[in-house]
Amino acid sequence: MAAALELAKAGLEVLIIEKNESLGGQAAAFACMATNQCQKCDACFAVQLRAEVATQPKIKVMTRYEVIEVAVNAPTVEKSDQKSSSTQYAVKMQPVMGKPGNSRASIVIFRTEVVLIASGYQPFSAEVRGEYGYGRYLRVVSSLDLEQVWRKHGNLKSTYGHLSQVAFIQCIGSRDRRTGNPYCSKVCCGYSWRMARRMQWDYPEVEINIFYMDFQGRRCDFLTDLNPRRLNDKKISLIRSIPSRAYQLPGQKVVLDWEVTESGQKAQAEFDLVVLSVGIVASDFNYKLNQQLNLPIDKGGFLLPEGNCRERRPGDLLAGVFCAGTCCGAADIWTTIIQGKSIAGQIVDYIDSNH
Repeated sequence: MAAALELAKAGLEVLIIEKNESLGGQAAAFACMATNQCQKCDACFAVQLRAEVATQPKIKVMTRYEVIEVAVNAPTVEKSDQKSSSTQYAVKMQPVMGKPGNSRASIVIFRTEVVLIASGYQPFSAEVRGEYGYGRYLRVVSSLDLEQVWRKHGNLKSTYGHLSQVAFIQCIGSRDRRTGNPYCSKVCCGYSWRMARRMQWDYPEVEINIFYMDFQGRRCDFLTDLNPRRLNDKKISLIRSIPSRAYQLPGQKVVLDWEVTESGQKAQAEFDLVVLSVGIVASDFNYKLNQQLNLPIDKGGFLLPEGNCRERRPGDLLAGVFCAGTCCGAADIWTTIIQGKSIAGQIVDYIDSNH
């Protein structure tokens, strides 16, 4: 959306193809984490961008359509004296199953000289880490579960009742070679800290333990809170260890086992709720594009080496094909917006150089 707005402002016509009911991707499903002040979770940007896109006459949006193929197409020349040297692409799409008034067989083909891939990511499936019992224990939830409860109800009390002891376990599906995701997802530390603060807004007396490897953050304003005095005031404990397992007996609390890093001793505690901080995983769509256009993907399945989107010049991915956002590496909402605007500038340069 950020890229489309920049391109429209530059006078270009843009088609956005979206497989979901509305624009915004994963970010549109996140809840605002504000307490008595803004926590800079950036969830509101998805709504703001969507509203701005709706006002732009040069942007057409096709929701509930799925791209099934992107192929190199023979250049189309409208006038003999205005030949274009740019590569042409055929984007083939079809309605998502269940779209009113359309059958699955209805195929639409759109021809263009520029394709911007902003297909996002998929959240790591917490069930893969079976030692924590996600899906078996009612009181073991994912960070996305909390997002949905906050978004729907505005607080956690109607769903989880009273909470006095809560644990967050970081790096679920990130920095983990066992799951094939050795990279850092870059967002989990920040959103867990904001969730902890928001949770204490709902439950002033709750005590929270955050199990972690180390803290990462793009905007490290929250890191200033991580000194002992501030943490004691907030009843938040940082435990530099990742629990080995969780278990819960019927009607009882969730038990976590872990090793105390400093001493090597085993530790155990009970919690009313255990939150698994799930990371970012490359979308399957990337592998489809790798097969169709031979686009490069890294070991994590992302379309470009992580963090290199803004440094890549047009043509490094493929002439006329660009990418932005989490389809080319883990990033937070604000970073993807900046990337989108930057890539839009590259697209304008590319078009100008080929006409």
